[in-house]
Amino acid sequence: MKIEKFKSLGLNQMHPMQIDALMDVINLSIQLASMLDDDNILEEVEDKANDLVQLLGGGGVKVEVSTF
Repeated sequence: MKIEKFKSLGLNQMHPMQIDALMDVINLSIQLASMLDDDNILEEVEDKANDLVQLLGGGGVKVEVSTF
């Protein structure tokens, strides 16, 4: 499949409300994955969230799990 040239928005061009909504979805996804007690699922969600944020020009996402 050949991808035609296209314009895309990065985090710098997005409205702050769009960034907040995106980060809310990422945060909720990570929280839900952490509740499953399956490290593979949490790792996959972290990887996908990291890829998405980097694709949009951000620094990425890193998940640190701590137990209380």
